[in-house]
Amino acid sequence: MVYIDEDNSGDLHQFNHNAFTYHVALDGSVTDIANDKKPKLYNDHIILVQKTEGTTTYWEMLIKVYLHTYDDISNVEPVILSKNKRIGFALAYADNDKIAKRENFIESVFVSGEDKNQGWINANIFGTLQLVK
Repeated sequence: MVYIDEDNSGDLHQFNHNAFTYHVALDGSVTDIANDKKPKLYNDHIILVQKTEGTTTYWEMLIKVYLHTYDDISNVEPVILSKNKRIGFALAYADNDKIAKRENFIESVFVSGEDKNQGWINANIFGTLQLVK
């Protein structure tokens, strides 16, 4: 998963676009929960390139960043990024190779408490990414 909070404001985003939780599948499909509380494809938000060398696969992503006012119905343009912009950001890896539920879940940020699966709901747990030239 790729977690993006355009204005680094934190707060809840489970059923809105205050932030995005992009679930990127092995085939490059990108999903998140839309405002109507249903999964939606956002394949136009991320361009994914995968390269495998031996047993290692590298993922490179071009991620379009959108305002918290993003609307699934309108034709919304991505934000133009600038130097020193601060974006809420985190990554997570989940897999379920052999069973119906997750076997592994690893995040780039520490999540306190018992429920570690908070990124898709609460942008307050994201780290901060500051853009520099």
